[in-house]
Amino acid sequence: MEIKRIIAFCLCIIIFTFSGCTINSSKKVKTELEHSEEVTEKILKCFDDRNIEDLEKMFSKKTKSNFDIPSQIQAAFNLYNGKSLSYELHFGDGPAGGWIDGEWVDKHLYPEIGDIKTDANDIYSILYWEYLVYEKDKSMVGIECMSLHDKDNNTLAEIGDFS
Repeated sequence: MEIKRIIAFCLCIIIFTFSGCTINSSKKVKTELEHSEEVTEKILKCFDDRNIEDLEKMFSKKTKSNFDIPSQIQAAFNLYNGKSLSYELHFGDGPAGGWIDGEWVDKHLYPEIGDIKTDANDIYSILYWEYLVYEKDKSMVGIECMSLHDKDNNTLAEIGDFS
């Protein structure tokens, strides 16, 4: 009788151990790569639709206050022929920056949207720098700068400042 109680007790412990620790998958945390994929899609849609307002909204408050972003975006749109057909997102090593006590205080990304092929048979790349977190100056959160390049990697246009 004692052996049956021990087996029943062990089974209960096993059942509670395996059923009590579940992960709530509905609370999915977006990775930096997923974020960059979404931003890339939005950027290309803005270039395809020549949507200055939506692209400008993606830039940081600081960049928008220091530069004539709508004019710079328009200049880039004037040099971008056709609509995007395909591209490759080059994400690199992921986010860079720094932490204090395990929390990001500076978290930024430098993705490249490469090999953008358009229906006008042109090939471009777009580089952008984006701050996801910047505790020293929250007005820098957003896209800091962006550049449009031709297939030979010549800079055609800059939005914001890469210096």
